[in-house]
Formats: sequence, C-alpha cells, structure tokens
Amino acid sequence: MRLQDQTTVITGGGRGIGRATALAFAREGAHVVVTARSEGEIAAVADEVRGLGRRALAVPADVAKEADVDELVRRTEAEFGRIDILVNNAGVIDFSPLADAPTEMWDRIMSVNLRGVFLVTRAVLPVMRRARRGNIVMVSAIGSFGGGGIAPIYRASKAALNNIAEAFAQETLGQGIRVNTVCPAETDTRLNRMAYPSGPGHAVWMRPEDIADVILFLASDQSRAMTGATLVACGSAKLSRWG
Repeated sequence: MRLQDQTTVITGGGRGIGRATALAFAREGAHVVVTARSEGEIAAVADEVRGLGRRALAVPADVAKEADVDELVRRTEAEFGRIDILVNNAGVIDFSPLADAPTEMWDRIMSVNLRGVFLVTRAVLPVMRRARRGNIVMVSAIGSFGGGGIAPIYRASKAALNNIAEAFAQETLGQGIRVNTVCPAETDTRLNRMAYPSGPGHAVWMRPEDIADVILFLASDQSRAMTGATLVACGSAKLSRWG
C-alpha cells in the first residue's frame, strides 16, 4: 500500500473531490482526518473510511478561522501523534461578474481559498518539520491560468494559490517536505452541477475519483522527485480553453 499508516488531513473532505480522496487514501492504507464546516458530511465520510479498515477522525472547522485550524491540528496530533500528508481541498466559488459581485462574496472566497490554505499549511508545517518529512497537495483549478470572465473572483484566488504553493515549496526545500499542486478542469461535483446544469459543454465531466488519483500520486512516494510542481488534470477538456 502506498500510504500505509500515514496520517492525512483533508480539508473540504465532506463531499466531491475531498470525499473521493479520503476513500482513495484509506484504500492505500492511510488514516484520515476529514474536516469541513458540515459536521454531518464529514462524519459520514469518516464512517466510510472506518469501513475500509482505517482509523478516521472528523473535525468540524472553518479553515478561514485561526482558532478552528489550531483545534484541527491539536486534535489530529492528540489522536495520531503525527501529520504525514495535508490535502488543501477546501474552497468556495461564485460565478458573479466582477462588476456585480458583492464585497462579502469577494471576502468569503479569498478567506477560504487563500487565507484558509495559509492558516492550515502554516499550522501543519511545524508538525512535519519536527518529523523531517511531509507531503502537501494543493487543489487549485484549471481556471487559475485565465480563460475569461467565468467565476473571476474564484479564478483570481486560485491563481494566487498557485503562487502560494510555489512559495511554500521553496521554503521547505531540504526539510523532507514536498508541496505540489493539481489544477482540475470541470469535475462532477455538486457545485459544478449547479453552475453548469447542461454540462461543461466542451467535454465530459471528470469524476472526483479521477482527481483523487492525481492527488494520491502527488501524496505518495511515486512523486518523490517532485516539489513545487503544478499538474493540470483536464481529462478531455481542451487545453486552449483553460477551464
């Protein structure tokens, strides 16, 4: 098993890509901590992980709140004594044009998609540094490379996330810690179904499990030669469209 007895923290772990990643990791031997604001959803995922024979912990948290993040790390260390892998998957999206977007929406997207990544990664790094090993995977988006006015605030947040990931990778060089990023195209999640009720148009939906497999690759020793990398997971999407 590629992740035998490794402890993984997955933000946004209650559904979609987060849930698929939790189950993929459990099948590869990992113990899984799932966190999100929805207590019911993460509890259900934790039960699924236990059903696969692995240990699990569900911690309700808003990653944009520092106190919640500190409690997440505290409870994980208390339960498992280590954090081997972090998957920064939590994110929010809105499709309002910039000219019509309320300030509150800008603040919420940036708070979760950027502040949340900063807070969780910063809190987890000391645990990994003490162990001299760790693996961090950022879940960005193909739209981070541009592509027009669809979900402009979301795209801006993910473009910034790509740069933050590179900075963390640079800062952890030589410390036994790797930081890599995956940028999915349209994936069959509840948010995307709401945004594109007729489908993505240019391609078939990717499945959350497709992205989970890429995250698994980045989290495992199969990608041991990589840090600071950004992988595009576009399935049958046209690369020229960039989301």
